[in-house]
Amino acid sequence: MLGLLLLITGIVINYFVSKNYKLTAGIFSMENYYLYSMYIAKPWCKLHVFALGILSGTLFVENSEYKKSK
Repeated sequence: MLGLLLLITGIVINYFVSKNYKLTAGIFSMENYYLYSMYIAKPWCKLHVFALGILSGTLFVENSEYKKSK
């Protein structure tokens, strides 16, 4: 449940960052000079990626422990 909350929080943060800086989907747009500085350098824009990694690792460990117990 906490992982899902982190995932949703990261998506909402990215939505507000892109809305605040008026970032568009295309990387060749003239307005996207903040794109790389925001999404690569700032850790709060990577929150949903970290949450997916943590959830994947947790599911992998739980699945491997379940297979060992059988």
